[in-house]
Formats: sequence, structure tokens, C-alpha cells
Amino acid sequence: MKQKIMSVTNKSEGLKKKVYKKDGKTTQYGICYEIHQKWLNSYGVYSASEITLSVKRIFDNEVFYIPLKIDQINDLDLAYNVYDMGYNSGRSTAIELLQECINIFLDDDNAIDVDGGIGKFTLAALNFVLKSKFKKSFVKTYIKFRKAKYIDILDEYRESKKHTDTHLMNCLESWNRRCRRIS
Repeated sequence: MKQKIMSVTNKSEGLKKKVYKKDGKTTQYGICYEIHQKWLNSYGVYSASEITLSVKRIFDNEVFYIPLKIDQINDLDLAYNVYDMGYNSGRSTAIELLQECINIFLDDDNAIDVDGGIGKFTLAALNFVLKSKFKKSFVKTYIKFRKAKYIDILDEYRESKKHTDTHLMNCLESWNRRCRRIS
């Protein structure tokens, strides 16, 4: 499962040995140096051009896969979407969306906190929903929540007037391609 998820996400992120510069930030292999500078420095990486594929593999695992507890999500399509959302928009965003979706499928008395952390209560509630007759609907709902979040992000970008409408439409198309089943 892990290899499949990372492979699909890496195709979206790009695995070219090229440093991209945008908005004062530098990225290589899908890792933004300025956002993850502290972690990268701890591995002896002091610029985006020094990010290697071996560092990327460790980074993907330590910064996203393990903290998002992907191995404990018992559905490949959901696990992929949570991982990819975390990679693309941040771990807490991915988990908050997951928690919001879980609460749709639970009684109000059993609702969990939407706090962006994935602990034992979130995992127990998630496994309850994934074992129910609503599993398929739940995965579809998470994918729809991802798409809605991307539209919210694009609205913020548009209001900032830092990006052209063409750029924003390209982002929307790219992000929507990521929101899918992989099984």
C-alpha cells in the first residue's frame, strides 16, 4: 500500500532534478526548502538544490506517511487521498477534513473533535465508519471535501491578486486530478 500511495503522489509532485523558484521559495522533488528548512538542515541539506531522492524518500516517510498514520487507514483510496492532501496542503488540513467527514457519518453523541490531530479517537471512529455500510460513501465524501477545500484555497489566492486567473485554473485542474481513487 505504501509504495502505491507514494508512487501516485510522486507522479503529481514531479520527480525531476530541477529546482523550481516561485514566490521566493525553492522546491525540488516536491519538497519546499523554506517550509521544511529545519527538517532538511537536520539531514545536512542547506538548499533546495541539495535535496536528493534518498532524502526525499526519508522525508516523505517521516514528515507525512508516519505522522498521518497512513498504515492505520484500512482503505487504499482513502489512505491515498489523506496522504496526498497532507502532502499538498498540510497534515493538519488533511486530518481536519478527515475528522469533518467522520462526524458526518457518526451520531452527534459520538462526534470527534476536529483538531487536525490523528489520535486514538479519530482512528477508532474512522475504523468504525470504514467497517460500516457507508464505507464507499465515506471515501467519496472525503474526495468531495478535498475538492471543496481546494476551491477555498483558490478563492483566497484570487482575493490576494498575486496570481492570474489562468494560473489559478491550472492549479484547480491539477488539484482535481489528484482527488481520485487509485485502487
